Amino acid sequence: MKINLKSLLFNTLVPIMISFIIAMLIPSYQSYYESLNVPLRLPPIAFIIAWLIIYILIGLGAYLIENNQKLSEKETSKVLRLYYLNLLINFSYTIVAFWIRSITLATVIIFVLLHLTILVTYKFYKINKVSGLLFIPYILWMILANYIQLGIYFLN
Repeated sequence: MKINLKSLLFNTLVPIMISFIIAMLIPSYQSYYESLNVPLRLPPIAFIIAWLIIYILIGLGAYLIENNQKLSEKETSKVLRLYYLNLLINFSYTIVAFWIRSITLATVIIFVLLHLTILVTYKFYKINKVSGLLFIPYILWMILANYIQLGIYFLN
């Protein structure tokens, strides 16, 4: 399989860059997070490392789908739209949780995001097993994020 460098860089770097830009645009999100009662407090570096790894892995998964020669352009487009919707909802969580600071809406978003992530993983796995397996850390992180967010909801 020939590597499509443009596709590989787009799928792995764009989510990282968007996440970084959103984080830079949200004022004092760390102090807000620290002011919340949470069931499990992870150091900020844990979030940075986890998301960096997750974005690279799911970006590789999306790359494998985008460059899968067995799918028609229509099929590829359909499954990638679901993936991009997942990314959009993922990014919206940060905005809602830390800029708008709506605990209730953030809890709904993170719950929906977990289920959408499972669906995307399943769809990717059906097309390319490696691509689907690359999403496992994302699902595990979403389970942890749901636990933390539910704790924030009930404790605040």
